[in-house]
Amino acid sequence: MPLDPRDFLKLAERLYKDENYQDINEAKLRTAISRSYYAAFLILRETLKERLVNTQLSEYFKAIYRSGAIHGCVKEILDEIDDFLGKLYGKLRKERNRSDYNLNESITPEDVEYIIEVAKEIIKQAPNLSIEPSRISNIIMKYHNRINKDKQITNAW
Repeated sequence: MPLDPRDFLKLAERLYKDENYQDINEAKLRTAISRSYYAAFLILRETLKERLVNTQLSEYFKAIYRSGAIHGCVKEILDEIDDFLGKLYGKLRKERNRSDYNLNESITPEDVEYIIEVAKEIIKQAPNLSIEPSRISNIIMKYHNRINKDKQITNAW
């Protein structure tokens, strides 16, 4: 059964509110932020993929879609097509990185509450994105070229 990315947001909300994890509260909060990020990211990624079907960029985007570079690509595309969502997504991504990698910084319940709301807003706005392939073709080609260069380097080893 396919996964609806919105289920990650539901999980984040349930974790955030669940009092059964007090002994691992910090991990619970960090996981809630991570799941919030992935809910929004996956909705955005799928929206872009759907909107690029039947365009010349579709195959290039599909190659990026399967790589770790997709996170940066989504961010740059959002910055180009919707300044507000680009900034929201940037905050979400920054907090996800902070919660996943900065183990010496504490995550607060307020951080999680804010991030859940940011993810909700991104998910709400994603269907309204106006995606003009001509505006984002340079971004997609840059990332496509980058992942091809990375493959060449890896294959050389």
